[in-house]
Amino acid sequence: MKTNFKRVLVSALAVLSLTTIANAAFTKTSTYTKGQFKDVKDTAWYEKEVSSAYELGFMTGTASDVFSPDGN
Repeated sequence: MKTNFKRVLVSALAVLSLTTIANAAFTKTSTYTKGQFKDVKDTAWYEKEVSSAYELGFMTGTASDVFSPDGN
């Protein structure tokens, strides 16, 4: 019983520390405004992901007002 508790505790601490590291590793570099990209509708299922990718600086689109979600 003690061994299982230790395993669960170690696993929980590992997940907590990885979550903390992941959250600390990414900082917003830009601000996304709804409708900023004319090819990403506010109702698109991926709009939130586009917003996050833009704000974190992972992707900036192919032009100032075009994201090209279907592009290569």
